[in-house]
Amino acid sequence: MVGDENDTAFKGHFGKVGMSMQRDRLLMRLEGEWGRSPNIFEDEDDWGEYTKIALGGEYELRPNLFATAQISHMEITANSEDDGEDNSIQLGLKMSFGKPGQVNNLRTPYTPGLAAAWAEVLD
Repeated sequence: MVGDENDTAFKGHFGKVGMSMQRDRLLMRLEGEWGRSPNIFEDEDDWGEYTKIALGGEYELRPNLFATAQISHMEITANSEDDGEDNSIQLGLKMSFGKPGQVNNLRTPYTPGLAAAWAEVLD
């Protein structure tokens, strides 16, 4: 995630782990994520990292239609000199296309991009 090639970017590694539990029509999910950009974040040759934890759930209203909710907390550190927090509450509806009962909860992480956006603010 490059905002400015010589100034703000997230070029590094990140990982995400989680667990979920399903009971009848309710799915609960707990996720943790960490990432580090070792050589460029808010400035070239500076590092930055983030940690995030999220708790969410889905309730099946009818086949393939879900009410969703999530609360998350993320902390961003830029070169030990600047830091920030990003807290969010998300509510929504989700529709799955496919066979009923065969829903998977894999999602593409977007947090490195969000951390790169924070790098510009922390600079």
